[in-house]
Amino acid sequence: MSGAFRALFSHELKDVYLANIFFSLHAYLIIYINSPFLGRFISEKTLGLLFAAGSLVNIFLMLRAPEIIAKFGVRRFALGAILAEAVGIIGMILSQNALWLSIFFIIHEAAILLIVYVLDLFLEKVTRGEKYTGRVRSIFLTAANVTLIFSPLIVGIIANRTGDFVPIYLLSLFFLLPLFFLIARKMPHTGVGSEHIFATLNISHFRISKHLKTAWKNADLRGVIICRFVLELFYAWMVIYMAIHLNLNLHFAWSTIGLLFSIMLLPFLMFELPLGIIADKRRDEKEIILFGFTVAAIATVLIPFLREPVFLYWAILLFATRVGASFVEIGTESYFFKHVTASDTDIVSAFRMARPFALLVAPILASGVFLFMSIGNSFFILAVILVCGLAMTTRLKNIPKT
Repeated sequence: MSGAFRALFSHELKDVYLANIFFSLHAYLIIYINSPFLGRFISEKTLGLLFAAGSLVNIFLMLRAPEIIAKFGVRRFALGAILAEAVGIIGMILSQNALWLSIFFIIHEAAILLIVYVLDLFLEKVTRGEKYTGRVRSIFLTAANVTLIFSPLIVGIIANRTGDFVPIYLLSLFFLLPLFFLIARKMPHTGVGSEHIFATLNISHFRISKHLKTAWKNADLRGVIICRFVLELFYAWMVIYMAIHLNLNLHFAWSTIGLLFSIMLLPFLMFELPLGIIADKRRDEKEIILFGFTVAAIATVLIPFLREPVFLYWAILLFATRVGASFVEIGTESYFFKHVTASDTDIVSAFRMARPFALLVAPILASGVFLFMSIGNSFFILAVILVCGLAMTTRLKNIPKT
């Protein structure tokens, strides 16, 4: 067995890959139906404020995460986040009014990002050497992206047959069980004396000044975090409003939307693994990110011009948006994690807070935009935001080739 294979598929890495697959099966089944599900009680132009509220809670918890982990241990933190996520999903299923639905959705939004954070820490811990970072990250993302491709198809089939999203949430909830038991078995409590590699994870003591200022003083870290924030704004805008636009404005059936989204998401499966190999060998993360923002911006600016529900045209256009996004995603992942180690939990927190901040900013910004333009035309604004990401990328320094 070669050293590269052992570095990419050690027992510890395979455990993290598997945990990520279970988590992704849970998360991706519901990611695009949260908005229409909330729409039972909340208008489509104001539901974004709920995403913002969930992000506020998550930001607070992410700021406290290193301190909480240092006190209670990484396993308890992870299991607590999974249990909170289960409570949120069950509560959403059972809610019969806007107030309770909102409360449980906020719990869900806050908890699900904490699970992403703790999986990041473990993946960084068991990655053997910087020269494998791009490939490890791309395998980690690609394993999840397999579930990402098929989830919309499953959602479309179930939604069309049952006329209800509840069975989808129940299926999603099921995948939290193997995730919970895998973490409980493979990730012992920090400080108990186990020699399991996960038990040795070092968690730095939390200080808010260090948490934010450390990353901000480094121009490259600051730049890549901003680029990631722009990408997460793009994701947030798309997740909250694209399904609504296709269903309510263009009258696509859910089975058709599911197929469109599966085609749309193929680039994550097609490109991220080879791009991770290229990033490790050539250190071309900057060029990868530049190309991604360019393609995503061009495709996004064309969305408002496509006003007819023609399946082929929408499949091509949405596919192109994710070609760009997949390049930016793996480029920023590889670039960032080549600048940090597993003990830099405060800086990893800053990087991962790009998503909750984006989920906070995107719906607030969109709510203002909707005062002047339709949901469809709002994608002009999103294209401008992507151009800002392109401009920031030009300021990043290339990682020196070794």
